[in-house]
Amino acid sequence: MAKVTQLARAAWAEARAPLFPVWSARAADPAEQSTFFPVATPALFSMLPGKSSSLPRRFVNRVERRLYRSGRPGGRPTDVQLRRVQGVLREVTSQPGITPRQAVDKNRDLVVRLCEENHLDYFLVPEPNARRHRVGIASPDWDAFLVLLGDYGRSHAVYASVRARDLDGRPTRMSDLVARPVIQHAIHSQRRAAIFSLYASKTPTTPKGLILADESACLVECWTENEDGSLQAPVGNSRTTLVGGVYRRPVYLRDRPEPPATADPPGPARVRTLTALADPEIFDLRFPIDIVYTWVDGADPVWQERKRRTLSAAGIETHPGAANIRFSDNGELRYSLRSVEQFAPWARNIYLVTDNQVPSWLDPAQTRITVVDHRDIFPADALPTFNSHSIGARLHHIDGLSENYVHFNDDFFLGRPVRPETFFDSNGVSKFFLSRTATLGFQGLGEALPHEQARRNVVELLARDFGFRPSRIFQHTPITQRRSVFFELEERYPEAMERTWRSRLRDHGDYEPNSWLHHYYGYLCGYTRPARIPYAYFEAGTQRTWDNMQRIYQTRSVDTFCINEAEHELSPDDYQRTSRWLERYFPKPASFELPGV
Repeated sequence: MAKVTQLARAAWAEARAPLFPVWSARAADPAEQSTFFPVATPALFSMLPGKSSSLPRRFVNRVERRLYRSGRPGGRPTDVQLRRVQGVLREVTSQPGITPRQAVDKNRDLVVRLCEENHLDYFLVPEPNARRHRVGIASPDWDAFLVLLGDYGRSHAVYASVRARDLDGRPTRMSDLVARPVIQHAIHSQRRAAIFSLYASKTPTTPKGLILADESACLVECWTENEDGSLQAPVGNSRTTLVGGVYRRPVYLRDRPEPPATADPPGPARVRTLTALADPEIFDLRFPIDIVYTWVDGADPVWQERKRRTLSAAGIETHPGAANIRFSDNGELRYSLRSVEQFAPWARNIYLVTDNQVPSWLDPAQTRITVVDHRDIFPADALPTFNSHSIGARLHHIDGLSENYVHFNDDFFLGRPVRPETFFDSNGVSKFFLSRTATLGFQGLGEALPHEQARRNVVELLARDFGFRPSRIFQHTPITQRRSVFFELEERYPEAMERTWRSRLRDHGDYEPNSWLHHYYGYLCGYTRPARIPYAYFEAGTQRTWDNMQRIYQTRSVDTFCINEAEHELSPDDYQRTSRWLERYFPKPASFELPGV
């Protein structure tokens, strides 16, 4: 018992500091604050028995909910539910199927609507690669905006994240309802805050919904109006911190390309900005980008028979590793495509390159995805092919494909909203992503597996022509491509390219075209460059992998991730576990899926 008491006291000491940070820094009289007082801090709540149905948790939840409802300024809104987010009760609005990008836009629309309806001097500050919107408000209208925000928050579940200091005087941040006096007191003493609502993206497979938290907040700033009429930003940003003269004239950006998740309340069709910020910044990417998938259903008996005949015709000359290439389809493609539709709405076209196959769940009437058969990009005498090197060397022959495109395998996924600048620079240069530690080993001919030898063949080709011998391996991420680079490679290395795309099975004579040849040749010629991307690689089938997958599900901290099959054979339970995880991560059916399939 003494040990439990000691742990409880330690948890309270750890959690008490950020519990009421603004009270100690801004307000001395607790009577000025909300009457809600948490029974359990996040640290203490985590010490309770783990099952949600346990008596201690049920008791704490019941008591806190009653206190919360009675202590909320203005009463509790009718369209929200109380949910515990990171151990703290929060008001969450249920929006079936809402995506993170839509949550970001809805939080921006909330701020813009308050300003538009009350004729406040506001403007959007567009920034390349920004994940959240930034809105500036001229200092003469700042206090009026805060009053309007507080009044709005009395009947709506709106939160603000503000600066504060804990009881020990250390800087921290506090997030709470804008209607609470403690937040009102803090926000009126500051010049910027993050404004957001919490949304639960409910679907039939996730009845409680994924909580979209303050990472989708709209950053609101007070820009000081100087004596000469210019506006000065409170902190730096990637666009400008001073706007005056003719550059301060308000203009409206073009209509938003996609509607909000719901029409209640409707978002503004236009968003105001300043003349200095209306034109695209030099690093804003404006050219079209397509997505290309390569996919095959290895369980298809017709496809299996084609491959068996090809292997039989190859005889003993076929490398043993060629027959072991995994072409299994475990449903990853559907979730990968969902991730693209949700997190990369800027993609122009999606092409699905297949071997005379069409996914059973793909709606034939949809126009979002174009199915490209191998016969559309290969000469007839080069088919059938079962070599990913061969297929990758012909993708640039897709009719209508954009100059810049991103190549996805079906086990590549986007983990959160990404911008096109993640993959390309605005001048057309494509980015590639190198492993920090993995390198290519150098062995004699015939001592390496075909895919390793294909990389070494590229290395020898570049060493001969450029005098450089690259050896760093690429991360398992979506692969950026430039169509013109591949056509240039066909002219400069016609024998290497043709030998690769005519190789029906992986062979020691292949050249790895997608990453090694395209990226390293492009780098030497100024077409590509190395970059960094937050990503995760999961080798399915181990407990460590499941733990890491659960962490990524909770944090949404990577732009992209890959779920690869382990070297050992996976059990049916492993496949089902992966499928359930993907369904939780991407619960919203895409527009191109047949309903009920």
